[in-house]
Amino acid sequence: MKRYGLLVLAEAYVRGVFEDPKWQDFSFHSINHTIRVCKKADEFAKGSGLSKNQYVALMLAAMFHDTGYAFNYSDHETESVRIFKEFISGKAYPHQDLVTQLILATRASAADPTTELEKIMHDIDRIGVGLPDFFEIGKLLRQEWQTKEGRQYSDIEWAQLQLDYLLKTDFLTEYGKTHFGEPRLHNIEAAKSRIPYC
Repeated sequence: MKRYGLLVLAEAYVRGVFEDPKWQDFSFHSINHTIRVCKKADEFAKGSGLSKNQYVALMLAAMFHDTGYAFNYSDHETESVRIFKEFISGKAYPHQDLVTQLILATRASAADPTTELEKIMHDIDRIGVGLPDFFEIGKLLRQEWQTKEGRQYSDIEWAQLQLDYLLKTDFLTEYGKTHFGEPRLHNIEAAKSRIPYC
């Protein structure tokens, strides 16, 4: 990651957010997840030829996009924006609205991304579908949902849920399709093999 001054400050701030005791029961949405998303944001940015301003906005959105989970699980994006605005308050940063737009673009109910930055944000937030540890990471999400929301699934129900997610979640950027599209297809086939009636 390029060490622009604002990003260094943001990283320290976000790490501080995740030190709040409220995060102790989060097995999936954790600092580790945020670090992974930031690394992928950096990778996608380099592969997409973004300008400095686009890069900084994307990295800020990646850092803050899930910081709201511990404070409002059902509408974490709004809380994430609030936390970002607390951080950026008083700083001469002219692209706050763009960062807010990118954070809100990660909502499952958000309209289909239209700008290249929104598409990158979509892809990095859902990068797990194209990674070899998709099922291992899924165990952490399953555990978190049970702990935080009381959602319980049988193994078959969980396998079906994962397959449905893989089928409906495709990459929107050329970089995502090129580098993670094939692994996503492998994950789809692996998910089908976990369901007896597929």
